Amino acid sequence: MCIRDCPSTYATIIDTIQTREYVILEKKTFKPTESGLLTNKKLLEYFDSIINVDYTAKMENELDEIAKGQDTYVHALTEFEQVFEPLLEKAYDGMEKIEPQKTGEKCPECGGDLVIRKGRFGEFVACSNYPECKYVKADENKINEETGETCPQCGSPMIYKMGRFGRFEACSNYPKCKYIKPQKLEETGETCPNCGSPVVWKKGRFGPFKACSNYPKCKTIIKEKKKKEE
Repeated sequence: MCIRDCPSTYATIIDTIQTREYVILEKKTFKPTESGLLTNKKLLEYFDSIINVDYTAKMENELDEIAKGQDTYVHALTEFEQVFEPLLEKAYDGMEKIEPQKTGEKCPECGGDLVIRKGRFGEFVACSNYPECKYVKADENKINEETGETCPQCGSPMIYKMGRFGRFEACSNYPKCKYIKPQKLEETGETCPNCGSPVVWKKGRFGPFKACSNYPKCKTIIKEKKKKEE
């Protein structure tokens, strides 16, 4: 399935569920995380009357009626608010708040408790007094672990860092040295139709995709062909 051939809302939804770590992409398949399963459970517990196939079909009919001039969006939104508002109040009152796990350490900047939080790149330790205090503890295991190699440009130790698309290797002498080790990309067995170079798997905001290994000289991206309906 190609994102560009889908409705625009699909791309936004897929980006959101990955950014919030509700799912992870493994071998082109979305798998729910613990956070995703918990979120789904609570949504079904408190909003099951509007998160279901029957309600979606009803909403589609309402949109058709609005398009035909048989209804107005004001009337449709008013009816939805009358249904949604009580559900939201019930969720606010009944849904338990999950407190972040304390590490037993104190924040060196304000003295507050340090807690484990979840971000788009995994768990991290930060001050519980956020946003008043924005202290984040450096994770030595993730961002300062040496790779055993030296930078080919300045000779400083190479270390692992975390970026938008996962862990990568870079010079520890940043920002004086901005060397980043090129990542070894998995070849697909195909060749680029424009320049003949090997086609490799790359990672993007919507997951893995195929592209020419001769980038940036060749900027070819290989789109997956749709399967013909039987």
